[in-house]
Amino acid sequence: MEESMKVIYLNSHPVKGLAGQSHSSLSFVKDFGVEFDRRFAFVFEDIADLELGRDIGWMSKKNFANQHDWPGLAKLKCLFVPESDQLKLWSPSGDEIDVNLKSELDLKKCDLFMSSYLETLTPHKMARHPAKSNLRLVGSVERSSRFADGNHGYVSILNLSSLQELDRIFGKKVDHRRFRCNICVDGFSAWQELDWIGQKLSIEKLDLEIVSSIGRCSNVNVDPDLGISDLEVFKWLMKGPSKGTFGVFARVLNNASVSLGTEVFLRC
Repeated sequence: MEESMKVIYLNSHPVKGLAGQSHSSLSFVKDFGVEFDRRFAFVFEDIADLELGRDIGWMSKKNFANQHDWPGLAKLKCLFVPESDQLKLWSPSGDEIDVNLKSELDLKKCDLFMSSYLETLTPHKMARHPAKSNLRLVGSVERSSRFADGNHGYVSILNLSSLQELDRIFGKKVDHRRFRCNICVDGFSAWQELDWIGQKLSIEKLDLEIVSSIGRCSNVNVDPDLGISDLEVFKWLMKGPSKGTFGVFARVLNNASVSLGTEVFLRC
C-alpha cells in the first residue's frame, strides 16, 4: 500500500548551533545525510585538543557552541555558499563577517567574531559549558565532516500536521525551525509519523528508510528569531502522544536531489 504527501520545506544547517538555510532543492548523500548539513561547528578551545587543528572528526554535542546551552545563538544567521567556499555570519545588531573558508586569516577573524558574540549571550541555567571560552571554527570544505548530535548519517523529517497540532495547543504558530529539520512533509494526520518506523519513503529519486523517532530537548523551546525560550514545547512533548520525541530520523539509501513540492510516497 502507498500513501502520498508533498515536501513543503527543505533545510540545511551548515554550522551546528546556528540558524539554518532554506532551499528550493537539496542534495542527499548515501549513508551521510544532507550534503552540507552540520559541516562546520564552533568548538570550545578550553576543552578541545588544539593540536587537532580545524579538520577534526565527530565529537559529542557538549564540545560545541549549541542552542541548548546558548539559546541566543539562534539569532546569529549564516549563509554557506559551497561553490565559492564562503561563509557569511551576521547578528541582529548588524555585525557581520564574510569568511573565505580556505583562508586561515579569515578563519581566525571568524573565531574572534564568534567568541565576541558569545560574550554578549547568557547561557542556559542547565548549560553543560556555561563558560565564555574562545571558540574555533572546525570542519572542512575538502571532505565530508559532519557534526550532527549523533555519529550517524541520518536526515530529520517533520510532519506538518503534527506541527499544526502544536500551533493549536500553544495558541500561536510554532515555527518549524525550532526543530531544525531537513524535510517537512504535508499530507498525513497528526502524529501518524510515529507509525513510520521501519518503513521507507521515496521522494523523486531519493529513497529513505525511517529508523527512529527523534528525541528532543529544551532546544525546541527557543524562538528561532528572538533567541529566547518562550514556549514550554519540550515539557508538552514529554507528556504528549510522542513521549518526548518530534519528527523521525531516516537513513539515506542513495545519492539524489529533492525539490520543494515533490510528491512523497510512504512504502508500507
